[in-house]
Amino acid sequence: MKNKIITSVVGFAIVSILALLAFVYLYTMKNSQVNPDNGTDTNGPSSGFFETKCLITVNGSVYNVTDLQSGYPHVFVCGTDMSESFNGTNGMDFQLIAPYKID
Repeated sequence: MKNKIITSVVGFAIVSILALLAFVYLYTMKNSQVNPDNGTDTNGPSSGFFETKCLITVNGSVYNVTDLQSGYPHVFVCGTDMSESFNGTNGMDFQLIAPYKID
């Protein structure tokens, strides 16, 4: 009898957790539109339940270029090391991304 009660409680807990995860997923995706080019949310950084950030690495430093995504949609590849691309285009001119350095 005791094992049946424990099994029922554990089963209920698992179902509850799955329902919560489904709710969070559906709430997050409700108004989300993912850009197929780079995987970022086209509605902006706070369009869903979780904030979407576009982080890049250039020469060992990490930059949050989320705010620049709208002005430069095909320039930044979120989650990658963009040192080669950035240095080839901008040399050592970090004026554009300097304010977005996070480390």
